[in-house]
Amino acid sequence: MNPFNYQSDFVTRDPSFNFEAESGIVLNNQENLYIRFKNWIQPEQIAGLKVLDLGSRVSAAGGYVLGNGAIEYLGIEADAELVNIARENLKKYYPNSKSSVILDTAESFVEYNTNEFDVAFVGRVIHRINDGVRFLKQLSKTTKIIVIEDVHPLNLITNFIITNKNIVAKDILYELEYNYPTIEMHPVSAVQYINNYPFGRSNIVINDSELNTMYSIGYLKRLFQSLGFIEDLSPYEYMKELFPEEYGYGFYKNNNGIKKFVIRFVKNV
Repeated sequence: MNPFNYQSDFVTRDPSFNFEAESGIVLNNQENLYIRFKNWIQPEQIAGLKVLDLGSRVSAAGGYVLGNGAIEYLGIEADAELVNIARENLKKYYPNSKSSVILDTAESFVEYNTNEFDVAFVGRVIHRINDGVRFLKQLSKTTKIIVIEDVHPLNLITNFIITNKNIVAKDILYELEYNYPTIEMHPVSAVQYINNYPFGRSNIVINDSELNTMYSIGYLKRLFQSLGFIEDLSPYEYMKELFPEEYGYGFYKNNNGIKKFVIRFVKNV
C-alpha cells in the first residue's frame, strides 16, 4: 500500500516536490517516490525493523517505512528547515511511533553512533562526504542492510579504454558499469575528463561542490565484500528498466548530468 496516498505532506511539503530532474523525469511525486522506496526495500519486509535514514529531507522514507510496520525510524538531516518539516510530518501522521529526526550531517552522526539498525538508507549522500570509505565502514558496524543510491563516477573511462584496447566495446562498458573500482573524482579531474570525453559532451553542468568523492558499483562491491556483506543489484536493474533516462550508466540524453545507480548490501551472517 502506498502511504503517500493518504499522507501527502511527506511528499508535497518537500521543496523539491514535482521538480523535473535534468533527465526530464519527475521522481519526487507520490507515485514515483513510492516506487523508489519500494525498490529499496519491499513493504512486506519492513514490519518490525529499525530504520536509519541518512539525508532524510522531510522524512518521506519515514512515512514509507512507518506506514508499513517499522517499529523505529530515525532521520538525519543537515538542513534545519527540512528537519522542522519532517518533525511536523511525523508528529501529524505517526504521533505514537518511535520516530525522530536529528539535525546533523550523515558523516557526523555515523562517526559517533553506537545504536544498531536493521536498515540504513543512504540516498545521494556519499558524494557529499569527505571520507566516504570511513563513513561506510562505520555505518557497517551498526547496520545489517545498507541501501546506497548515488551517481556514477565517469572520470576514468578514457584511461580504462586506453589501457584495455583488447576488450570489445560491450565488455568495456559492462566492466565500467559493474566492476571497475574507480573511487575518487575531484573537480579538476572532472573538468579535464569532460573536455576529453570522446562523445563530445560539451554542455554538461556539474556542481563542483558535489564532486569531493564519487564511488563506483565496482568499488562499493569490493569494499562491502571485505566488510562481510553481499551485494544485491536487483534494485538497480529494476530502476534501469523503469526509468532508463535517470538510472543506468552514462549521461542523461540532454547531456546535462550523470545517471544514478542503486545497490543494496546485506550483512552475511
